[in-house]
Amino acid sequence: MGNGFEELEISGDVLEAHRVRLAKDREFDSLKEGDRIQLKSGEIFIFQNHKRKNFSAISETNDRLYNIPNSLFEKIMEKAGPKQIDQGYKTLSPGELFCIKKGKDFIIYKFKEISKGRIQAVSVDGKMNWTIDIGLYHAKVSEL
Repeated sequence: MGNGFEELEISGDVLEAHRVRLAKDREFDSLKEGDRIQLKSGEIFIFQNHKRKNFSAISETNDRLYNIPNSLFEKIMEKAGPKQIDQGYKTLSPGELFCIKKGKDFIIYKFKEISKGRIQAVSVDGKMNWTIDIGLYHAKVSEL
């Protein structure tokens, strides 16, 4: 009399293939902006960001941005170093305009002060106050 469950026998090859796939998934999930990666086609790209089924990367051959299916990822060639934060926010004066980069767009704010490691700012029209992480700072408007 059984319990309704069959005992499955899984071959070593299937287990090894599963381990390899899991390792590749872990490697893909560890990607950071700036990592050099290789696709299954052998092409080299600079990783930008993850999306649900695709990722964005810049081709080393023509410097163009591509959306690439996740399944084409082969391996990491070189990990990028730590992201360098622009220290220009330290020289901002109250009322000075600065910007952050959001995708391909820039958002402009008026600087108020730095408090608890964050930039306190106000929208250009003066209607909303904002607390902005220093890592998002891009540049002073006067420098653009």
